[in-house]
Amino acid sequence: MLLLTRAISAIILITLIISGCGQNFGDISNDQLLQKIEERIAYRSELIKDFSCELFTTRLSDSPRGEMKSEMKYAFYKKMPDKIKTEFIEGLRNGEKISKEDFANFGNRRPNLKQGGQSREGQRRDGQPRNGRGRGMFNRGRESQFDLTKYLSGIKLIAAEKVDTVFAYKAKIKISDKKDRLKEVTLWIDKTTFDVIKLEGEYRKGERIESGSLSKKYAPVGPEGAWMLTENRSETFMVFDTPMGEFEMESLSTSTYSNYLFNLNLSDSLFVEDK
Repeated sequence: MLLLTRAISAIILITLIISGCGQNFGDISNDQLLQKIEERIAYRSELIKDFSCELFTTRLSDSPRGEMKSEMKYAFYKKMPDKIKTEFIEGLRNGEKISKEDFANFGNRRPNLKQGGQSREGQRRDGQPRNGRGRGMFNRGRESQFDLTKYLSGIKLIAAEKVDTVFAYKAKIKISDKKDRLKEVTLWIDKTTFDVIKLEGEYRKGERIESGSLSKKYAPVGPEGAWMLTENRSETFMVFDTPMGEFEMESLSTSTYSNYLFNLNLSDSLFVEDK
């Protein structure tokens, strides 16, 4: 009878442990993690008012037109919560130097027109006009900015593990909004600061993107050891419908952020829309 009682108790204990694994990892529950992240975001808004850094981007693409490579250097500015400014410094496109004038002229031209003013763009895959948005060769780092506050309600704690030497919580977010480029995101959150220290995501199949993924790396280079973005890497396989038929392109983009300076009291006048 004693052995049977112990066996039943052991089974109950194991069942409780298994059933609780998805919601609590010993020292924190999903709701507590969400609360800690929200508190950290609020604190960071006081800790970091603005910053500047150096942004270096590379992009490799392979399509029927051939391989293309660009390397660009920018000065990057951000004022919380959402003002962003990039200033082109220098760059190369397929080994040829790009001047500031070249860069400005490319940004101002209408890429959907060929000589004579006739449209050279086809239709989007959903049948709508494209409106000339294919300027990805000059990646200015805007896509690297991930707004966690948009997705907090969907965060799910799934594990506790180390990232290099840092103890972290691993969480997943499944994004139901069909208009969002991202389909799913996995986050690693520092157990001490509750900053995001690593991110991996999957792109949603859409107008242009057939498949793709992204990853982000962070480092504790901010005030009080705040983790800041240091690398954004994006791989995509894209398909376009053109008057000449279907057009496929593979692309790898990497953005690196370095030499951060914080709380510079940046003026609002700096942040004008990039053309």
